[in-house]
Amino acid sequence: MEKFSPLLGSIPVMIVPVFGGIVLVAALCLISLRISKHYFVKGQVSFIIALAFLGGIIGVVAGGSSSPLGQTLITGILGLVSALLTYLLSKEALGDWKVLMPSAMVALVVSAFIGLIVGANYKVLRDQNLVELQKSQKLFEMVSLPICLKELELQLQGIPEPKNYHSQCPHIQK
Repeated sequence: MEKFSPLLGSIPVMIVPVFGGIVLVAALCLISLRISKHYFVKGQVSFIIALAFLGGIIGVVAGGSSSPLGQTLITGILGLVSALLTYLLSKEALGDWKVLMPSAMVALVVSAFIGLIVGANYKVLRDQNLVELQKSQKLFEMVSLPICLKELELQLQGIPEPKNYHSQCPHIQK
């Protein structure tokens, strides 16, 4: 279970807000289409939901990425998907889907924006945890380690500890 600790810790910070944003964006797009008296053809609802999920996941990856290459790649993927949707909008054979394309683009872009915000927040938290880890490692190297070495040296020389002294290094065997 210890191996899954980072994943379980990221659920309330990353997964829940992104999933909630995706569901909210997809629901609002579908409701707006329904209010405009659009009757859905088979596959249209799942198309909007899929694009909302694609946008959210790509946004989280781009927002949480530390490398410029990952962010550039994600931007390119979003551009390709948007170009594909624009192309499908211009096709005459897909007349039933023309009304759906603006809502699909909105679902993609808004959920990507939500994903970017959540991913950037996760990146900040990850960077803060890294700084705290470096501080604790420095504290160990500068304070705890010399104390433990001195205690071990005194123990190896056979010098007993004072009665009121509590060891700073519980891992040293007595």
